[in-house]
Amino acid sequence: MPFYDEDGREIHPDLVPVPDLCRICRKNAILDQYIFCSMRRIQRRNEHVFICFDLEPVSPDINRDELFKQFNEIIALKQGKGREE
Repeated sequence: MPFYDEDGREIHPDLVPVPDLCRICRKNAILDQYIFCSMRRIQRRNEHVFICFDLEPVSPDINRDELFKQFNEIIALKQGKGREE
């Protein structure tokens, strides 16, 4: 099933690389989440760092709260916060 970007160009989700973050997420294997995850990957495909706050780690060894803290730090840096002027 194709998706379309804001310019109307067709994007095939199967051709968009799956970030490592998605590979450790429980939702990556749930068919019902395919559309949502695909849309998120397409939307963020050109970002240097892929961030997803819907992450549900497969392994209990992955600290979700710590990852979210790092996500927020990355976002703050992108917005110019946290840097000394």
